[in-house]
Amino acid sequence: MTKIKVKQKRKSPFAKEKMELSEMLFKGSITLFFAVVFVVCFLAFGGVKVFQTTYFVDTFHSFDFQIHTIDVENGDAFLLRLPQNKTMLIDCGERTYEDRVTSYITQYLHSEQLNTIDYFVLTHTDSDHIGNAEAIIEKFNVKNLYRPKVYAVDERDYTTTNGLFNTSLSDEYNDAICAAYQKGCNIIFSESDLQIALPNCTIKFLSPTENSYSKDNNYSAVLMIEYFSNKFLFMGDAEHEIENLLIAKYGTQLKADVLKLAHHGSKTSTTEEFLNVVQPTYAILSCSESSTILPNNEVIARVEAAGCEILSTASKGNFAITLKQNCIVWQAEQQLFNYWAIILGILIVVDLVLWKLPLLNKKAKQKT
Repeated sequence: MTKIKVKQKRKSPFAKEKMELSEMLFKGSITLFFAVVFVVCFLAFGGVKVFQTTYFVDTFHSFDFQIHTIDVENGDAFLLRLPQNKTMLIDCGERTYEDRVTSYITQYLHSEQLNTIDYFVLTHTDSDHIGNAEAIIEKFNVKNLYRPKVYAVDERDYTTTNGLFNTSLSDEYNDAICAAYQKGCNIIFSESDLQIALPNCTIKFLSPTENSYSKDNNYSAVLMIEYFSNKFLFMGDAEHEIENLLIAKYGTQLKADVLKLAHHGSKTSTTEEFLNVVQPTYAILSCSESSTILPNNEVIARVEAAGCEILSTASKGNFAITLKQNCIVWQAEQQLFNYWAIILGILIVVDLVLWKLPLLNKKAKQKT
């Protein structure tokens, strides 16, 4: 008589088995321990960056002087770490990039253990420079706001305007100025010869010199930042008329190690004469990778012919500059590999195996 073999059903490795209460509590405790350790390490070692909308350049953490260029396409946004734990923001990009800019500032303040933007400079009223100003003033603690010599439409609701300056119809500018009044910021009109003095560092406003200009770009605050013997010249969107005035007024004092190219490399600025006076080693260029208009090819050719290395957001994204042993160094953003997902995956696998192993069953069997 032939015996019929009955094929036994393979038992799932994750099949439920009766488990002693003591073993369940023991395994539950280990699972909770894994979870707590993971969360603590995740928060303590910067794992929260995984949820940020932009990559923060943390290479120069705690350096007294840092310049962070935030990629806002054809716009400007520069975040500076200054001596005495001071922070300066020069422009803040179009409203389209609000999450990117506020995320970068949040990461910076957390990394440096700071909570204040001491100096916020709105170079002029163009939306690609001041579009996020209202959001930043609302979200962060802004102490001093430097603004162009232009009134906002609703400014008369907060202070007496004396008719000395023109009025801008920009909604972004109006919202920013009104928010500054509501938040109690110290509001200062930018003008030449204003200075901010810090240990080993001086920020000097070179322009504007007039109360009124025919071109909005020429209202731009032009800043010379000197840290020890190194100089950094920020031009906003100032055009060649302003460059000529600066040459006439300051001459060789305009020489700088780093030049923020005016107007995103547009043909309206960065003349050969201006480059010959400034003689920069590096040029910062804020522009879009997809732009077909900016930067102007002739301007780029002039800058390169002057022996200047161009640091562009179009090719480098966010990047930071600092000084090491009196030498200028820079670092571009680095995309983070998500090690936390791998670690969490490993812990889950280990925990599943742990729940399957009969860790306390031997003692239970011995009792029987």
